[in-house]
Amino acid sequence: MKSGSKKLSSIDIQRQLRHKNATMMDHDLNELGNESNAASVIEKIQAHPRLKSVVILQKNDLAS
Repeated sequence: MKSGSKKLSSIDIQRQLRHKNATMMDHDLNELGNESNAASVIEKIQAHPRLKSVVILQKNDLAS
């Protein structure tokens, strides 16, 4: 058995990307939690594409 030559399947790659994105999202949300006022939180969300898309999705979920 060769070591280190295992190819990743597309499912493995997708799983790793989801985990990485979730970890990054946790970090981003923790940073927002450290903000003391709503204006700076909103400013950070609008400047951050990953957070902005999640906030929009959650807003749409609430509207339906």
